[in-house]
Amino acid sequence: MRLHYGVWDGVVYDNRGTADYKEPEGLDLKNLLQFNNGNPVMTFISHRGFLVFHPHANLLFAMNKYYSRVKDNSCGKCTPCRSGSIIISQALEK
Repeated sequence: MRLHYGVWDGVVYDNRGTADYKEPEGLDLKNLLQFNNGNPVMTFISHRGFLVFHPHANLLFAMNKYYSRVKDNSCGKCTPCRSGSIIISQALEK
C-alpha cells in the first residue's frame, strides 16, 4: 500500500509525482490492510486526518460516509459532534 496524499496530525503528505516518499511517523500503514481482507483500502479517515491510497479514490464520498457515521454515533454531549457533524454531513450530501 502506498500513500498518495493526505493530512495527518496537521502535516500534509503529497507523494504524487515525487521520488521523495513520505508517510506519517508512528502510523503502521500495513495495519490498515487488516480492516477488510481482500478489499483494498482506498482512503482512511479519522479525527487525526485523512489518507488517500488510491489515485482514483473519491475523497468526497469517503468524507460523506465518515461524517454520516459520526452524526449517527454521536452521544450529543459536545457541540462539535451534536451540531457540527450534522452541518458537515448535510453540506457533503449537497
